[in-house]
Formats: sequence, structure tokens, C-alpha cells
Amino acid sequence: MWPFRSQDQLKQTVLQLISHNLSSNDILNELSCIKKDETFDSSLIAPLGFSYAAHVTKVTSQQQFGCQAADRYIEKIVQLVNKETPETEKELVNTVSLVHQLILNGYLTESGFHDNLCRHMDLPLSLLWILHKEGVVAIETHFCKMMNRQGFGDEFCRKVVQACIKNDTTNVVIATEVVIGILSECVELGYAEEASLQSPARDLAASILQSVVLGLVDEAMKSPKHSAGSVVLFDQSKVGPAALKKASSSLIVAILSHKPVHKVSQAIRDQHNWAYGQMPAALIHLYKQVIYS
Repeated sequence: MWPFRSQDQLKQTVLQLISHNLSSNDILNELSCIKKDETFDSSLIAPLGFSYAAHVTKVTSQQQFGCQAADRYIEKIVQLVNKETPETEKELVNTVSLVHQLILNGYLTESGFHDNLCRHMDLPLSLLWILHKEGVVAIETHFCKMMNRQGFGDEFCRKVVQACIKNDTTNVVIATEVVIGILSECVELGYAEEASLQSPARDLAASILQSVVLGLVDEAMKSPKHSAGSVVLFDQSKVGPAALKKASSSLIVAILSHKPVHKVSQAIRDQHNWAYGQMPAALIHLYKQVIYS
């Protein structure tokens, strides 16, 4: 005989059993350990898990539980970022996807989570890209929040340029999804023509893009023996053609006027010494991308 008079009675009984055996931290940890893959959709189980955890915690509002859950997941994110292994990267994506579910279900706001996370750590590029891809904190939000912080733009550019340089004995310039993704976003944010797409961080994004490209030009000139395998700047499938064309025109002007070492008369006199084949391969690759975009 069915011992429960209603579904609500059953739910309350289940919640009581859970509260006797699990803390809210236990539930949050269990959720973040579930692997995110093609067979699992965190949006199906996460809201139920959050509801159980909130019940166990006995909080008075969704926002109060959201703050507690965010603190727990931020602690875990910091730990995973500090480990930086292929295994922890998957767990990091799982954890960030749960934060996304907290936002979607009204427990958190994107802005509030960003501010809380930035109080605990300076966001590495790889984490910023995961946050952006998972819909937790957009790169635009990060730029808007940080644009008035002194030195942010310069430090961000330095990190992007360093991420492009493989620091090993071969000193090979490499391209990563993170760098391509971030620079592509800078094109869209900095050069979108439609008024509806123009961002408060427009000037910062354009400045970061230009500074990164000029930084890579400097690196190629300092180390002319770079290998031919070099940085891919943009994902053209994710950048509007108008924004890309405008960005490319701006970059060509910036490159041509960057650190001139010859007067016009000297440039005309010595131009026969500037052979295409003598240019560093990485520099040729950068120029081709900008010119052909």
C-alpha cells in the first residue's frame, strides 16, 4: 500500500532523509563531480540539487543560498585553476556550468558572481574563456567591470601576448582556442558598426586588440628565428565581416606606424634591402591575416 498521501508528502520525506545524511556542501560537491558530456544535461538535475541544498541549509531566500553556493564553487574554482591539469580542466568546466545553472535559476547574477570571483583571484585567460563559453561571465562584462582599474588593459595585453609564446627551447609561437576566442571577441566588441552592438567597453577592446598585435610584431622582430607555426588571430566564422574589415584596416595603420626607425627618404633609399624572404615567418603570417581579413 502506498504510504504517502501526496507527491508533496513524498518530497518532504525525501528532503528530510537527505538532510539527515548530507550537508549542503555535500550536495554541491556531488553535483560538480558529475561529468558533463553529451549524455548528461546539467540543466535537468542541477535545479533539483540546488533545491535540496537550499532546504538542508534552511536559508530564507534564493539569493542567500546563491551566495553560499557561489562561495563554495569559487573556492573549488580557485583550487582547480591552481592545479592546471587536463583532468582538472574538465572538472572546472563542470563547476562553471553549475554556476551557470545557479544564474539561470535565479540564485545568482552574472555581475554579482564576477565581482565575488575577482575578489578571490585575478582571472587567468583560460578561466575567463571558460566563463564566457559557459555563459557565466561574458568577456564584455569582464571588460566593463575592469575598464576603470588602473593598468588593467596593459596587464591583460601582456598576458595574451605571453599566452601566444611557447616558453620552451624552441620558442615556438602557438595559437590556442583561448587566444583566438578572446581576440575575436575584441574585434566584435571594438569594431561592431551596428549601434545596438556597440559596447561600453568598445574603446578598451579595440585598444587591447591593437596592443596585442603590435606586441606580437615586436616579439617576431626580436626573435626572427621563430618557426612558421604562428598565432591565428581571429576565428572568421565568429566575427562579423564588417567588424573584421574595420579592425583589419585599423591594425594595418597601427602596424605601419609602429616604432618607425627610418625617415621617409631613408626608407626609399634602403627598400631594396627589405626582401620578403628575409622576414620572420611569424611576422609574415601575422601580416597576411591582417591584410587578407
